Amino acid sequence: MRMVRSLCLGAALGALLSTASFAQTYGPKSGGGCKAGVACAASTLSVSSSVIVGTGSVGTNLQGNNVHMTISGGSIAAAGIGNDGVGGPIVELPSIGKLGWASTTDVTANTSDTLISRAAPATVQLGGSNAASPVAQTLQAQGSRGGTDTNVSGANLTIGSGDGTGSGTGSTLTFQTPHATTTGTTQQTMTSQLVLGDNTVAVPTIAADTAHTDATICEDTTSHVLYSGSGTIGICLGTSSERYKHGLKPLDVGLPQIMALRPVRGFYNADHGDPTKVYYWVTAEDANKSLPALVGLDTKGRPNSMDLVGLIPVLVRAMQDQQREIEALKAQLHHTRH
Repeated sequence: MRMVRSLCLGAALGALLSTASFAQTYGPKSGGGCKAGVACAASTLSVSSSVIVGTGSVGTNLQGNNVHMTISGGSIAAAGIGNDGVGGPIVELPSIGKLGWASTTDVTANTSDTLISRAAPATVQLGGSNAASPVAQTLQAQGSRGGTDTNVSGANLTIGSGDGTGSGTGSTLTFQTPHATTTGTTQQTMTSQLVLGDNTVAVPTIAADTAHTDATICEDTTSHVLYSGSGTIGICLGTSSERYKHGLKPLDVGLPQIMALRPVRGFYNADHGDPTKVYYWVTAEDANKSLPALVGLDTKGRPNSMDLVGLIPVLVRAMQDQQREIEALKAQLHHTRH
């Protein structure tokens, strides 16, 4: 069977289709089949019972009247076309089947270079079955035509997880890559590297930064676009200019507030960090007493986080206050001696 503008079957298929009844005879107006590159006369096939092209039996997943095709003497199902049982049409391939596109306009050349296959239950794989030399795959949206379209943007591409209803937990979108193990033929295990959830972003297996130069990820609070910190220690400096601020006044906190803080040392709980490593902190609860503007609260109104970068201007003001006191004491001592 061959697709050339319209579906054509040779006259010899009449015997194979004897189990079906038709609205009209199906096939070209003259026998002998279709020739390569020549369009066949259009025909209409109206199926009032299951049709088997080749030998074999109709698959149970295709409900109602359907068209079923087999190859290799009926031992392998090539495709089934029918109803999915819930009101929709379905084209069903066997588990080893693939959907392919040829690299040329001639489908008889067996030159499919773009394939979609089934890797596992409910798993669609770009490319054919796993092989010794896997071919890299690309998924992209429709673009504009080079050399023809002037300044035309390509189409956006949206990848989404399933939408739920009501108060059901939001689904996640997970990106996985395989984790390398010891040498050998053991299949590598896919590991979740990025999980996008309901207003959450998780990186479950992020590597430690011990051998790398760090930079902070900075969020634009208006567009929510992420940027790399541009400061000398990787901090976010994109909005330090006065151009982006209003209501500026001299800082009214300094040395007294710094003196009120209680620096501590300790360990994180196991579910929040390394429970064996010593850390130095100013806790949110302590800072909330003297510098509440630097403390973030949780949904229950409890001190939960602290803006350590925001503490720097307070430290600068404290140093200035302290230096003024030192200068005043020096002047007083000088006056006493003379």
